[in-house]
Amino acid sequence: MTGGSVDQVDSSASDCPSLRAFFDGLTPRLDAARKLEAALDVALARRFNAFDFLNSSELGLSSIVAELLDVNGGHGQRALFLRILVDKLAHSVSPLDIESSSAEVEHAIDGGRRIDVVVWLGDSCLAIENKPYAGDQCRQIHDYLAWLNKKPKKFQLVYLSAHGAPPSEKSVTLDELRKNGTNGRFKIMAYAGHEQWEDEYDEFRIPYSLADWFADCQRNCNVDRLRWFLREAESFCKRQFGGQIVTDEERKALMEFVLDRKDQLEIAQVIHECWPDVKQKVVEGFYDVLWDAEARDGYVDHEHWRIETGYSDQPQSRGKCYWSMFKETWSIQSGSRTSIRLENNHRGPNGWFIGVYSPAALGDDGRQIYEKLRKKLDTCVAPTETPEDYWPWWIWVKEEYRDWGSIIPALNEELRVRGDITNYFVDELVAKITNVATRIIDEIEFKS
Repeated sequence: MTGGSVDQVDSSASDCPSLRAFFDGLTPRLDAARKLEAALDVALARRFNAFDFLNSSELGLSSIVAELLDVNGGHGQRALFLRILVDKLAHSVSPLDIESSSAEVEHAIDGGRRIDVVVWLGDSCLAIENKPYAGDQCRQIHDYLAWLNKKPKKFQLVYLSAHGAPPSEKSVTLDELRKNGTNGRFKIMAYAGHEQWEDEYDEFRIPYSLADWFADCQRNCNVDRLRWFLREAESFCKRQFGGQIVTDEERKALMEFVLDRKDQLEIAQVIHECWPDVKQKVVEGFYDVLWDAEARDGYVDHEHWRIETGYSDQPQSRGKCYWSMFKETWSIQSGSRTSIRLENNHRGPNGWFIGVYSPAALGDDGRQIYEKLRKKLDTCVAPTETPEDYWPWWIWVKEEYRDWGSIIPALNEELRVRGDITNYFVDELVAKITNVATRIIDEIEFKS
């Protein structure tokens, strides 16, 4: 596991002999597993993944999916991969139509919109909107459903998100989905994992992920070079979007140790149940570290600045976590305030980004303020990706610090001693954005 060692437990664990014995017995097994993993790396390079060096952007991933779904694709397997996905989606289409289908990327529709992947299957259409990273544009899914509904063909629209998040309300309302998604015409599919979110969108989710599809394709394919590629794709999805940080040998050693005795299994269950609380305590503690470091380094003062934080590790609230810094003179609308914000916005463990959040986008009257902020920030800070709703400017966090799930041990250490992670967020991101963005927000919102 990255970021620390399991034997770095709180000293209070000494008050519980069984817990101390558990870690004392587990540590040498994990050490042995890591040595074995290192030896296997020399011979098999098992942690090497080609997708780390390929185009894993939204368009790059869409191109891979479309190629595998194309019956005339270079994989030479005809409709094998398409048939597996169609069966899992319960999409009604004849075998003849599957065999004569065609697939394309970035299919243009009305209004300048483009659907990421479209597969034409006789009198039916399978459309996939790929959202591994960015959020929706205003009325995006609404427009897709409206266009598909006007076609003479039957259709199914699959919303493919990192870990099963639904479209935003600004993209399409729940009532619209229920109207246009009847008879299974709209599905939500995750890249990895398919936990129950226990929200109103569960009726559209399927218990099958893109990683599952890659695995099924691999099992049903007899071509070694394709099986290798599909294995890489599955592993990439699980690591990038599923938060997988344990190696195969570590997993094997953990399972053997835990299952060896009843008391060890009981302790493992207790640790599993406590882990969300441990993560929350560390994350909230790191929020305080950022705030104190900002003030100590002279970027903000506690008299004129305020912070607001939120943490959720529960599927019901989509795992949203954020840390906001703002002045009380900045505008507020519907309970939200213009702020400099660090957030994951439901993207799962690898989704942290930082930018300027503006609730002005919530109303027509404030839209001009939002657009002024967006243009000025793009000019004065740095050009950015296409902004999302409420975010006139934002950038991804550096990749090694984007997944807080895997660096919890390292974050915990920085609660005691300031290190590289704190320095990165304070000096490289928050300070640079704060110095420029504060002046811009003050100027535009005051004039408006």
